[in-house]
Amino acid sequence: MLAFCLDYQRVVSGGLSHMPACQDCTSSGFQVLSALMRSDEGAGLVNLKPTDEPVDLYAKVADRGREIIAEGKPLIKSDLGEWAVQEIVAQGIPVSRKLSKAIVMPKVYGSRTMSGAQRICEELNANLKVYELDTLKFAIAHTLAVALEQALDELMGPATEFQKWLSSVGYIIGKNALEPVLTLPDGFQVVISEREKHTIKIENSYFKRERFNFATGLPDKFNPRRYASTLPPNLVHALDATVLRILATKLEAHGITSVTVCHDDIGCHCIHLELVNKLYREAFLETIEKCTLIEQLYAIAKDVDDSTPQPPAQGEYDLNEILTARYALS
Repeated sequence: MLAFCLDYQRVVSGGLSHMPACQDCTSSGFQVLSALMRSDEGAGLVNLKPTDEPVDLYAKVADRGREIIAEGKPLIKSDLGEWAVQEIVAQGIPVSRKLSKAIVMPKVYGSRTMSGAQRICEELNANLKVYELDTLKFAIAHTLAVALEQALDELMGPATEFQKWLSSVGYIIGKNALEPVLTLPDGFQVVISEREKHTIKIENSYFKRERFNFATGLPDKFNPRRYASTLPPNLVHALDATVLRILATKLEAHGITSVTVCHDDIGCHCIHLELVNKLYREAFLETIEKCTLIEQLYAIAKDVDDSTPQPPAQGEYDLNEILTARYALS
């Protein structure tokens, strides 16, 4: 409080504020995927295009999810499918932005439908207490999860299709027991590797648990399914990290060293907010423009499997729009 009071006094006396403030990306995972696919519509939904007001992807997905539910068609393969969608409408169970975020945010990192349904169950705990049977509660949550995933696929089609392509390439790489080295846009190198864990089981009654599992060295068995599920999020994380490394270099060149970063959240002094925002967009553009990961992954998979699918076709989004997309980071 004292720091704030001193800072406030400095500002009202004509000085500049040094209070910390944070800026956060709009679903950075989908920003990366949409930019790589040059998806104009997707870029617009994650604030990679210049607008007067920020676009809310989670709200857009929730709006479309409500429309899908209102159509009244069963969305899950269950005897309760028709009942669940009708019950959501009849009871006015909300298809809210909060539920949308519970599906959209983890989806880019490989979350599955059933995991999303479980998160929705937890979010809607108060609304679902009237249903005594867990099967009824989960049927409602599962239906909502499917509706929101369908809405996401409709709105962010190129990005979600790209995710599926990455998963198929990951499976091919894992099936052939490869651990390729990829070069990121700034020259940093990463290794793709997903091996099975060898474990030993230890009985231990003191902790009232039957057994513990411990990794016992580097295993020699590869897990193609793990490759498939982890390649899309690992690509996003690798490029997020590239953006931050390039940003750090730009900030240092401007004499800005008091910053904090956590994934796609950047903190700095208030007086540097605008400059940090501008430099971040420049770093993001440089990362995407120089990215050759799609070509690298396709060449690696194609070399061992001729049936490797071609990467999805890119759209017509102009990457330079990033430079004037003020709300890409806000």
